[in-house]
Amino acid sequence: MDGDKARHAVLSKRNRQVLDALRQGPVYCASPVRLSDKVLILKRDYGLDIETIRIDGDEEGRFGVYRLVSAVRLVRDATKKAEAA
Repeated sequence: MDGDKARHAVLSKRNRQVLDALRQGPVYCASPVRLSDKVLILKRDYGLDIETIRIDGDEEGRFGVYRLVSAVRLVRDATKKAEAA
């Protein structure tokens, strides 16, 4: 993110799933293009610092690893609040 500047964001289901996975650790992807659109949205629209490592494999082709660099904290889970209502 921009230095120490905090941001608040409400993410769609798929963007939230990708962010949750990144928060747990590096995400290994057999094909970097499968998640790249969501990673790009998280980087571009939400200002997250996500490292992308592309690795050329042998006969199996390329794959990628995405790693969340930004500090991210869940403030409130809107899904659980809506289910409780």
